[in-house]
Amino acid sequence: ERLKAQIAETNNANDRARLEMDLRVREAHWNAIHETEVKPPNVTYSDTMTLVKGGREVQLHFVGRGHTGGDTMVFLPQERIVFTGDFFVGSPNANGLPYMGDGFVDEWPSSLQALKGLDFDVIVPGHGTPFGDRSQIDDLQAYLRDLWSQAADLRAQGVSAEDAVSRIDLTQHESNYGDRVRNIDPRAVVRIYERLQIDHPM
Repeated sequence: ERLKAQIAETNNANDRARLEMDLRVREAHWNAIHETEVKPPNVTYSDTMTLVKGGREVQLHFVGRGHTGGDTMVFLPQERIVFTGDFFVGSPNANGLPYMGDGFVDEWPSSLQALKGLDFDVIVPGHGTPFGDRSQIDDLQAYLRDLWSQAADLRAQGVSAEDAVSRIDLTQHESNYGDRVRNIDPRAVVRIYERLQIDHPM
């Protein structure tokens, strides 16, 4: 309704055309959602699953929780390539920090350690360019551990999640992640506080 009101209020033909196109796209998306029939999977796995398609072996690995509770690594053992999705965004070009607002920051470093156990030469991350430098995994593990530790300490001192955002100092990771270390996502800190509340209610 708000978009329709904007269309009615605009006098600029170009703006009106852009808004009308946006409205058509949104309405088509909404209609498509309502037409979608959700079907549960008929094949699942817990830790690993191997598929063979066209002679190519494709392994699915659950290495532990990180970005979500069900991250799947897709590993091509013959090609020695692993696809991580947003579990690992890597690459200095992408500033290498994944979204953590739904994540498991406390478990993520050990899940990354399990990822290292796969025999790969190349990671294709969820964002950024493929790379082979495993030290980027070490860098993310260190960042996550530091973020978790500082947030946990501040929470134990009675500092709110909102105030903790400005007090957490991750500048020691600046060489890996640039200015992103100075702008900590508040959703990540809120999520850490939620995770801490499970084991250490206050």
